[in-house]
Amino acid sequence: MQRLIARSRIACAVLALATVFARVPFAAPPALEHLHGIDDIRGWFNAGKGHVRLILLLSPT
Repeated sequence: MQRLIARSRIACAVLALATVFARVPFAAPPALEHLHGIDDIRGWFNAGKGHVRLILLLSPT
């Protein structure tokens, strides 16, 4: 009986997490749509002087 209860709790947790993550948009935030080249990125990066800045370069290949 305890195993059944534990399995149903796990199943409920998995379903809850799937529901939460299914609603998260996977598109880029609108704030980054205006960056069209390296000069725009450099200016945006330099404007954050005094704050922690991080640039991640991701490639689909």
